[in-house]
Amino acid sequence: WDGLVYFNGPTTVRGNFGTTGSATITGSTTISGDLDVTGETTLAADVTLNADLTLGSGRILAGPLVIDRLGPQAGRIAASAVLVLDAGNAIALRADTVVSGVLVADGLDVDGPKNFRMAHPTKPGYWLRHGSTESPVSGTEYTGRVKLGADGSAVVTLPEYFEGLNKPEGRTVQLTPVGRPFAVGADDVVGGKFTVYGTAGREVFWLVKAERFGGDFALEELIPAEEPHEEG
Repeated sequence: WDGLVYFNGPTTVRGNFGTTGSATITGSTTISGDLDVTGETTLAADVTLNADLTLGSGRILAGPLVIDRLGPQAGRIAASAVLVLDAGNAIALRADTVVSGVLVADGLDVDGPKNFRMAHPTKPGYWLRHGSTESPVSGTEYTGRVKLGADGSAVVTLPEYFEGLNKPEGRTVQLTPVGRPFAVGADDVVGGKFTVYGTAGREVFWLVKAERFGGDFALEELIPAEEPHEEG
């Protein structure tokens, strides 16, 4: 066809179909077979995938976001700006994920250790890697140092959002005397505050641990038969 072609009703093409120019589709289109696109494609509306999208040797470019395939089973998501992952269930990233900007995920499942890299502060040209600790709860931590008053006590005030963020149960206060050991103790955290007791004029390091609201997750989950996994 050298001119414009309009399809106003259902159309079935049983053989090969080729277009050498621009094509505009304003209605619904169902493709039950393979679709090979070798030119540029612009999608100006929402796209819903009811089956898998498999990348071959190409990439998906979306501004600062790049999705490509590095091997038979491997893939990579690389973002130089803000990457937002938002879904009703957890987001699973089980391949090489590189984010050099900000990653925002509404639920994030990670298989294996959770390592982080940063520019080495004393060795130019090197990465410094740290790993995160693990817990059966979504925990929060607050640390500080306080000096006991003349009566041997001091009140520690936590951030104003503490009570709104953390559950009332499961809170703990850990204390370490600064310098020579001496007896110390603390009340429970109530109303975003707690009192430390000990020797007048001495200082104490303190650590508060709590569990935040909205961070509950199943401790055990059955692995689907079709999902690959590693032991340990």
